[in-house]
Amino acid sequence: MDITANIRIIEMLKTELLKHVADLHEALLKQMPLAEREELLSRIVIDCYMLTRRIGGSYEQLDNNISDTLRLMLLDGKEPSVRDAGGLIKFFESR
Repeated sequence: MDITANIRIIEMLKTELLKHVADLHEALLKQMPLAEREELLSRIVIDCYMLTRRIGGSYEQLDNNISDTLRLMLLDGKEPSVRDAGGLIKFFESR
C-alpha cells in the first residue's frame, strides 16, 4: 500500500476514534442504555487496535503495553480506579 493511502486511512481512523469518544460522552450525558454505551466503548477499543496496526504496531504488543500500564497503575496506587486495574490484569492473564 502506498504511503498516501496509509496516511489517509490513519487520518480516517483518528477521526472515527474522536467521533466515538464524542458519541460516548453524549451517551453518558443523556444516560443512554448500558448496551449503547458498551457498544461505543467497544468501537473505541476496536479503533485503538486498528490504529495501532496501521501505524506499525501489533495487537500483541498493544495487549502487552496495556498489561504493563495496568501493573504500573496498581503499583502506583494513585489512580482512582486502582481496584479496576487488578481486575483487568486478571482478565488479560486469563486470555
